[in-house]
Amino acid sequence: VISGEESMDRRPQNCKLCSGMVTFVPTPPSNEIIVGALAPMIPFGVACYIFGSRILKQKRCAKCEGSGLVTRNDILIKCPDCG
Repeated sequence: VISGEESMDRRPQNCKLCSGMVTFVPTPPSNEIIVGALAPMIPFGVACYIFGSRILKQKRCAKCEGSGLVTRNDILIKCPDCG
């Protein structure tokens, strides 16, 4: 049975490589990590641009006055200019 203090240090005592102080030095992220983190965001950026331009076009439409629907024969249909 190992006591509490001995279980914390599991390095072999006779190892020459482990005898000194071991410090962790983080490396900067590589290009693959940066591209992999940004790639999933590109479709959302494109979608925001497309939907934003469609919303602005509909808000400025004189035919439907921003509602996206026009009346034709007492039936509401999609606006032919912006819908």
